[in-house]
Amino acid sequence: MSYSCFELEIVDKIGHIKLNRPDQLNSMTRAFWAELPAAVRALDAAGNVSGPSAGREIILDSEGPVLDGVSFPQRAIAGSAVEFNVRPRDVLSSIAGEASWDFGDGSAVGNSTKHVYDVPGRYTITIRATDALGNVTTVGDRSILVVEPKGGVPPKKLRLAKIPTMTLKVLSRLKWKLRASVTVDVDTNLQFLLMRGGVLVQSVARKVPSGGIVIPVLVPKPQRKAGSFQLIVRSVAGDIQASQKFKLKKK
Repeated sequence: MSYSCFELEIVDKIGHIKLNRPDQLNSMTRAFWAELPAAVRALDAAGNVSGPSAGREIILDSEGPVLDGVSFPQRAIAGSAVEFNVRPRDVLSSIAGEASWDFGDGSAVGNSTKHVYDVPGRYTITIRATDALGNVTTVGDRSILVVEPKGGVPPKKLRLAKIPTMTLKVLSRLKWKLRASVTVDVDTNLQFLLMRGGVLVQSVARKVPSGGIVIPVLVPKPQRKAGSFQLIVRSVAGDIQASQKFKLKKK
């Protein structure tokens, strides 16, 4: 006999009746109440419906796995790896694969996994696990607060545009301010270091927004003469940096 609400399976002499549709489509339909007794009689004919037979144990499993050992910090630092752990278990069935995670800005699969948040903020964490019968458990009431690290979020990309050779006269018209054009992928803190002959002659710290921006760097009065310079731009919070060499000419 075929059923519209169930699938029947016997494993190790144990009969399994598996709902093949969501619970709300099964519990209050005429087919459900008609087919359930028929399915039970088909597995356990000891009631002499179709002749004597050995009794069988019937297991109805419609519950998803239990998510034990859910652990991750309530607070994390942007740019640093955060560890997430869970131990799914199921009393009546086995676990199908490993748990899946939705971090609020990305996802991963694994009972133990790591994730890096690039942007500060509060993120909702959702965990899902599935058993061998297809029953799913979802936990989505957890969150994590990601804060900005000391010195700001370090960029993954930092670019400093080429600085052209210019005359002292042109630079004076710019009020002796170099135009440092930088591009970063996140809001971050940068240091602008003006070097001459390997010696630091000017330092500027600025918080710059994601994208491109031009930062003025003042050339100190003692250095307003022809020669070779180097401008180094580096992240306050990380090791990433970029640099450009340029020259000032008399004419």
